[in-house]
Amino acid sequence: MKIYLFYTQSHKILLDDWFLPSIKDEYNAELDITEFKQKCKSAKLNTDGWLDTMFFKIDTILKGINENIDNTESNLFIHSDTDIQFFGNFVEDCKKQIENTDYDILFQKGGRSICMGFFICKSNNKTKQFFEDIKQKMNENKKHDEKNAKMLLNIPHDYVGTKISFKNKYNIKWNYLTIDKYIGGTVVSINTEKNQFKPPPKNTIMHHATFTVGVPNKIKQLNYVKQYFQ
Repeated sequence: MKIYLFYTQSHKILLDDWFLPSIKDEYNAELDITEFKQKCKSAKLNTDGWLDTMFFKIDTILKGINENIDNTESNLFIHSDTDIQFFGNFVEDCKKQIENTDYDILFQKGGRSICMGFFICKSNNKTKQFFEDIKQKMNENKKHDEKNAKMLLNIPHDYVGTKISFKNKYNIKWNYLTIDKYIGGTVVSINTEKNQFKPPPKNTIMHHATFTVGVPNKIKQLNYVKQYFQ
């Protein structure tokens, strides 16, 4: 299965030192990695240049959809951020969770509902239109991809639960990847900057260094989780 991701120079260390070394040959992960010119000089969420970077992110996702929509063997692909490390065969596990279901997308659970940084997706006309509309809305309202995705899926802004009951105009059916296997910073970090951490679930397959700002803090969190499992 193809995994689509992109990186900028500020985040290349996360790709080279964390993401790539954690992928084993037996995962059969076919990586499609693209470099994007650094436009966000601070490399921090919602600062100058961040929105331009998110436009490229949506283009990367649409590339995954367009390349797999006519695949007769499997129309599945995974989108991933670079601030991620793996501790098991995520390709096979994601596939098992979505195959033989009517779900179009399984997202990682974020701090508030969906996380747009890691998901498995079926390439079809519904998901293609959804991501095209995210890009259009981003251009109109200048809000980032996750806010617009939640709006288009009719997820309330303050929703933090796990029960999915929101209808959307695309008839996209979505859910979460297993929340104690695909974890983010809300699960392990009280305060990354102060090195205040909690134990990750023992059956963690993927850790995403969220709930913190800046590459140095992401590295602290990644390092803690990696050392925990060594």
